[in-house]
Amino acid sequence: MNNFKRKILIIGVAGFIGSVLVKEMLQDNAGIIVIDKLSLGSTDYTETTKVDFHQIDINNFKQALEAPQSKKMDEVWHLAVNSDILASVEVGYLYVNSINF
Repeated sequence: MNNFKRKILIIGVAGFIGSVLVKEMLQDNAGIIVIDKLSLGSTDYTETTKVDFHQIDINNFKQALEAPQSKKMDEVWHLAVNSDILASVEVGYLYVNSINF
């Protein structure tokens, strides 16, 4: 991640908003590290060949903290969320330990 204008960590990139953000940041010559557990999103939406992609559940703090490999980040964008609203209402107990709370 050398010679980039800025270094950015984006958490939750495999959905619509995250994928659009990555595209915009890449156009701005940013070095990007991304973390997503891919529970609902897909790498089809993210340019994984142009970013440092890590498939990690951010509830696993040890792995999530290792992903940036002690690199100094200029920005951190946290977009990780379970977007399945219907399931969270129907079986809310499954979401108690999720990153949404």
